[in-house]
Amino acid sequence: MHGYGWANSEAMGRFADRIGWRHLRGLAGMDASSAIYSEFEASLRDRASFGGALDLPIQLLMTQKHAGAQEVIFGPDTPRISQDNVEEEDFIA
Repeated sequence: MHGYGWANSEAMGRFADRIGWRHLRGLAGMDASSAIYSEFEASLRDRASFGGALDLPIQLLMTQKHAGAQEVIFGPDTPRISQDNVEEEDFIA
């Protein structure tokens, strides 16, 4: 079930790029969800579900509101988030 709870969103794409998972960019739908989870599971093992929150912590981290945390985690070269993305504005509100 956990393998299908990961959104292939722009936020997840930016996160994947920052940590070197660029191979996930070309995937779509359920294939992407499963591949994203597999990467987290390979790295985090039993902690990959983030206590049942699945991709939500990553989705929130990659919003403009948390740009400061992104710089602490990834360094000052973290790409800025466009405010034109309606989906992410929903997370910010």
